[in-house]
Amino acid sequence: MKKLTFLISLITLSITLFAQDSIFKQNSFIYGFSGGVNFTNFIRPNLKLEPEAQPNFGLFQNIRLIEPIGIKLSESYTFRSSVGMMPFQHIRDKYIDLAIMPRLRLFQTIDIYGGVIGNFIPPKKVYETIDSEFNFIFGAEIRLQQRLRLEASYQAHNEYSGTYTISCKLNYIINPKKVKRTRYHAIVRKKLQNDLNSLNNGLLLVRLKTATNTINAYKSKGLNEAAEKLEMKRRDENLQIVKAFRENYHFSRVEFFFSSDSKKVEQGDFYGIFLNDSLVHDSSIKADTANIWYIAEVDFLESVTGKRWESSYNTDSTKPRKIYYTTSSDFSRAAIVIRDKNFEQLRRPFPYYVSCQSEAKMDPPATLTNHLVKRSVFNAVQVLDEKLTHKLDKIRRRF
Repeated sequence: MKKLTFLISLITLSITLFAQDSIFKQNSFIYGFSGGVNFTNFIRPNLKLEPEAQPNFGLFQNIRLIEPIGIKLSESYTFRSSVGMMPFQHIRDKYIDLAIMPRLRLFQTIDIYGGVIGNFIPPKKVYETIDSEFNFIFGAEIRLQQRLRLEASYQAHNEYSGTYTISCKLNYIINPKKVKRTRYHAIVRKKLQNDLNSLNNGLLLVRLKTATNTINAYKSKGLNEAAEKLEMKRRDENLQIVKAFRENYHFSRVEFFFSSDSKKVEQGDFYGIFLNDSLVHDSSIKADTANIWYIAEVDFLESVTGKRWESSYNTDSTKPRKIYYTTSSDFSRAAIVIRDKNFEQLRRPFPYYVSCQSEAKMDPPATLTNHLVKRSVFNAVQVLDEKLTHKLDKIRRRF
């Protein structure tokens, strides 16, 4: 009667947990089927028996209660066998095993468990050996893939049978835990929406390169003619960029500054740095630093952007560590690139660049591609404006 009560309790617990909608909504219940082999050593007086491999197969359920603690249930049909020197010394039986075991997650891929297992002999037995019994079981489970687990267990039988069983099986999960990607995508979409709205209502600052260091180096070596040519060339390029943005960019307010004033822009100090359309500093051009601003420039795309911390020893622990930005540029992809106010290149899904021609020195294949395939700065600015407008309209329709 006690055995029957135990069996009914196990089945009732499984059905009750299985029926809880909250468990499924929290993705805390997984189930599947298993199969493997077990080695049982039946101990008998005056008999020298050795374990013999026999199959087992069944079902299992894992219920997560409070991370990292849960419960493991299993129901399996098991064959057990030990063999002796003579054929009549062989001991074989079939069992229905029902187990309930508290489970603990040690690492992301390893679980351990321990509990009670009931070994029930079906009414029709092959050989008469021992009665049904309740034993202790301990084991571990290792994650191989999303649906596949490798499990090993040790079952310590009671003193009446004097037997132990070692089992090894593969567990296949029918309903693996779903990776929650919806939250990640929602965060990305929200950031895209915020960036587009901020730029639309804010300010785009176009950085114009001056090549001041190169020009000064030419002058220091007495190469005044080369310095003058480079200065005139850079001025003509900057005037074209200004004209392209004035005529083709309408997504937000746009102003211009020289690259030599980049530090002031990063600090939010806009006084006296803005340029008129003739590339002359004009202090009458004002900007509200309360609004978010973005940076645009004709540059090479950065294929990788990362941060690393300064790791040198510092005797003054009150001084904050500095952040350095390391980048890897793709020198074949000149483009109009949009960066945030910290001069970090934006990333998809924001339309952060449009390929265009560049006057920088490149290898012959890249130079040929630059002049034959790439857009002019005028066309690139127009495409950038269209992309930003289209993306913002799409976001607003969706939300």
